[in-house]
Amino acid sequence: MAQQAKAERDEFLKVIQKQKEQEDEERQLDQQRHGAFRAHAQTIRDQIGMNSETTKQHRLDYLEEGRKVRQRIEDERLKVERIKAQKLQGLVDVGIEGKYQADLSKKRIL
Repeated sequence: MAQQAKAERDEFLKVIQKQKEQEDEERQLDQQRHGAFRAHAQTIRDQIGMNSETTKQHRLDYLEEGRKVRQRIEDERLKVERIKAQKLQGLVDVGIEGKYQADLSKKRIL
């Protein structure tokens, strides 16, 4: 009887040990899955951040290009204004009367 009790006890301990090993394996698998989910979530957050930065940079580039275009237009307008002033001064220097200069001086530069 003692041998039978020992055999049953050994069998019981083996079953318990096997269950503990299975629980450990399941726990490790759960931890691995959870870690994979966390890594994936972090990857998605990183991609969202990079996309946001890219969008922001494109917007800043677009605005900067608009500023450059406006500056070029203004530079061109000032250049034409300078030329107009030089031409009017040239007419004055040559001695052309004001009534003939009026048409040129009234011209608007856009």
